[in-house]
Amino acid sequence: MLATVTKPTTGSIFRDGQNIKENPDIFREQLGYLPQDFGIYPNLNVVEFLNYLAAARRFSSVELITPAGKVSGI
Repeated sequence: MLATVTKPTTGSIFRDGQNIKENPDIFREQLGYLPQDFGIYPNLNVVEFLNYLAAARRFSSVELITPAGKVSGI
């Protein structure tokens, strides 16, 4: 529910006063979510998948390396 993939059946989730159910895009901009199953890219490891997403969003490799390295420890 926090990743906005599954909608709550009852109740509400708020972050910084925003209802996640009513404003999922605001929350998604701040959330880093990597699904366990990559769907059509099952053979990619985490770093390869992050590189793929970065390329799709036109990030440079320098923009990607620092945050991904900090998170993954590489």
